Amino acid sequence: MRWDLEEMIEGAIADLLRAGVNGELQVYAAWDFDKPAFPAAIVHCAGTGPVSEDAAWHDARKAIVQVAVVSEAAPETDEHGTVLIPTRKRNALARSKVLDVLCRSDFLTDLQAQIEAGDDPVAVSMAMVTGTDRQVDDDEGRLKTIITIETILEPVTGSV
Repeated sequence: MRWDLEEMIEGAIADLLRAGVNGELQVYAAWDFDKPAFPAAIVHCAGTGPVSEDAAWHDARKAIVQVAVVSEAAPETDEHGTVLIPTRKRNALARSKVLDVLCRSDFLTDLQAQIEAGDDPVAVSMAMVTGTDRQVDDDEGRLKTIITIETILEPVTGSV
């Protein structure tokens, strides 16, 4: 049985986002890039834990997945320097595109279908967006929104 639940849920959500954003921004699973291109959505699952205090290790696991939607704090311009999309709107459009995929009423169904079509043997029984947190990274000159998704998942028996 495979226990790399973090990588499996990251991969499944990243694949679902890639299909849903139609190339309008780059989508990466955590640590799946050297230098990301922006705007980008980066999917990261820090770890898993028991669903309840009396749950055993092999029972379903709760995983908090975060999707960082990151854009440079710079407007999109043409070759003459004319602003095509202001910085604020560029960030909002990227965030909205990602949230369009994650906040659908059939997100769990879409995620389960993506998992079945891929090679990540994980069963997901819950997946829902529970919050967003907007940040400015002054050191890097980037705007980010951290979207939090709560999931309940477990490895598929017999997966290798």
